[in-house]
Amino acid sequence: MSLPDPEALKARLRNRPMPKLPELPPLPPAPEMPKLDPARRAALMASQQAASARMRTQLQARMDGVKGERRTEEKRRRPWWLLVLLLLLLAAIVCCMGPCEPEVAPPLEDGPAEGQGEPTEFVPPPVPIEGRVKPKPRPAFPALKPAPVPWLASFRMQVAARSTRLSGCFVGTTRPGVLRWTALVEPETGRVSDHELEPVLQSDSLSGEQRDCVLGVLETPGYRIDSEEGMGPSRVGMVIEF
Repeated sequence: MSLPDPEALKARLRNRPMPKLPELPPLPPAPEMPKLDPARRAALMASQQAASARMRTQLQARMDGVKGERRTEEKRRRPWWLLVLLLLLLAAIVCCMGPCEPEVAPPLEDGPAEGQGEPTEFVPPPVPIEGRVKPKPRPAFPALKPAPVPWLASFRMQVAARSTRLSGCFVGTTRPGVLRWTALVEPETGRVSDHELEPVLQSDSLSGEQRDCVLGVLETPGYRIDSEEGMGPSRVGMVIEF
C-alpha cells in the first residue's frame, strides 16, 4: 500500500471551498441615557455634600474623644516617684531646721550587774598552731586483682556468632559506628539483663527501633556457659561494630 503524496494533499486542501458562515443580525442601537433635571441634579449634589459634611463631623468628634482618653491616661500614668522625691526633700528640710540626731542614752556606771557575782578573770584566746602535722607510718594494703572470669572467652564467641542478626538491625545506616555494650550475665541460666548501650567515637545514637532490635538479638536465645556451681552474676562489657 503506497502513501499519498503530501504535496497533492496540500493542494487538495488549498482548493477545497470554505463553508459560508451565517450572517449575524445587526446590533440594536444603544439606548440614550435620560437627562437629569437641573433641579434634581442640584438636590442630589446638595445631599452628597451634606452627607460628606456629616461624616467629617463624626470623624472629628471621634478623634477628639480619642485625644481626651489619651490625656486622661497620661494623667493617670504620672510618675509616682515625684511624690516620693517631694517627701524626701521635705524630710531633708526638716532635718536642716532642727537636730535630727537620736538621743544617746547615758553610759552605765561601772560595777557588777544585778544578779551576778564577782567579775571573772580575763582569759586570752588560744594561740593558733602553726606548722604541718607530722606524717605517721601506715601499713600497706595491696589491692587484690579480681580473678578472671573463666567463661568470658566462650561468651564473647557466642556474641560474635550473632553478628549476622545484629547487622539486620542497622539496615539503611549510611555510616558505620561502634557501640559499647555492658550487661549483667548470670552464668547458671545464661540470661543477660541490665543492658547499657553507649555510642563510641562520634557514632550516631540509636533510635528506639534499633535499640529494641539490638537488645532482642543479644537477649534471646540464652547463652550456654560452662561455669562452676555457686558462681554469681558478673558484669561484662564488649565493643560491637556495625
